[in-house]
Amino acid sequence: MDITDRARRLAERAARLPKRAGRKIKQITTDLPAPREAKERVTARLTSGRGADGDDGDANDSNPSSADERRDRRAPVSSPPHDPVQRAASIAADTRTRAGDALARARTVASRALVAEARLVDAHRQAASRVPPVRESIDGDDPAGEDEEHTRDGTAAGDRDDGGRGDGEPELAARTKDELYELAKEHDVEGRSSMNKDELVATLREHDVDA
Repeated sequence: MDITDRARRLAERAARLPKRAGRKIKQITTDLPAPREAKERVTARLTSGRGADGDDGDANDSNPSSADERRDRRAPVSSPPHDPVQRAASIAADTRTRAGDALARARTVASRALVAEARLVDAHRQAASRVPPVRESIDGDDPAGEDEEHTRDGTAAGDRDDGGRGDGEPELAARTKDELYELAKEHDVEGRSSMNKDELVATLREHDVDA
């Protein structure tokens, strides 16, 4: 699961918790009787001389007393041990705490997601910045490869200009007069200035000069 989706789901869940707590509190307060009303009913029965369950009090007592004395002899009426209002308040407080924790976790996950996204974007930018030089170097190697293919058969201009040696006769005939003159000059061929192209080729061959 993507970290951004996880943060979004946690935030939605945290937003729903207060509503769920409100429904739970309403259900508890609706199902259970209000403690104040129950206490008032019990007090009224004791005051009127009837027990909490609707009996007539101490009917078998040999020395009956007034309603106030009978009420004093009984245990004091207190709120139920599990007060529904207190219980609802406790549930609400616990739900708020959980909602706050979930919201904090959602914010933490969201911040981490933003940091991770920023790092990913930075990594993509760095990778993209490195791609053009690589492509340029590859494209720059292609012409060199073509030149290398041309130089293998001895037809490249570089072989003719630098006086490189090939197989000899065909290359000499293919050169211009100026190129042949330069070769003759390099090999100190006498009378080269007065020779034509064919004479230069023949003289260079006599001197075992290859193109």
